[in-house]
Amino acid sequence: MSERTNRLFSLCRDAAATRKLLITGHDGADADAAISCVLLRELLQTAGIDAKIALPTPPQAQSCAVLARFGVDLAAFRGEIRAKDALILCDHHTTTHPAHVVACIDHHP
Repeated sequence: MSERTNRLFSLCRDAAATRKLLITGHDGADADAAISCVLLRELLQTAGIDAKIALPTPPQAQSCAVLARFGVDLAAFRGEIRAKDALILCDHHTTTHPAHVVACIDHHP
């Protein structure tokens, strides 16, 4: 694995040891944000790191339709983000949520 991936795993393990680790896309998650959350959760699970997806606002209808084709129900990931949580941002780099950001995975400049 790359050094970058190992560093991500280390940050996530440390965060998950003391807080609830949540993965979130931007508000009104589009398909790439939603898929990124699902894939990151799967990657972390293969490393033995427990992380949940929390989408505090409804995802776009297109996102729900795309992921439903793969058996993923985005409604199951609706959830609140609290100040005591650790947060990984997918497909965005700023948040209005009060949680402690531990990682950011974003393709935007």
